[in-house]
Amino acid sequence: MNAIYHSDMTVQSDKPNEALKLFQLAQFNLTTQDSRHERTQVLNAWLDVDSAHALAMLDHPGRARDLISSAGNG
Repeated sequence: MNAIYHSDMTVQSDKPNEALKLFQLAQFNLTTQDSRHERTQVLNAWLDVDSAHALAMLDHPGRARDLISSAGNG
C-alpha cells in the first residue's frame, strides 16, 4: 500500500486520472487487509482526501465533495 501511495504522489499534479487509479488500488488493498488495524481507518481517510483532490482536478466537484464528507465521517 505504501509503495502505491508514495508513487502516486509523484504523478498526482500532472496526471490526476492515473493518480486516482492508484488511490483506488491502494484502497482496495486496504480492504483486503485486517480492517481492525489501528491505521486502516486513517489511511482510508487520507486516500479519500487525495482521491477527492484528483477528482476535483478532473472537474468532478460533486464526487470530490462526497469523498471529503466520507473522509470526515471515518
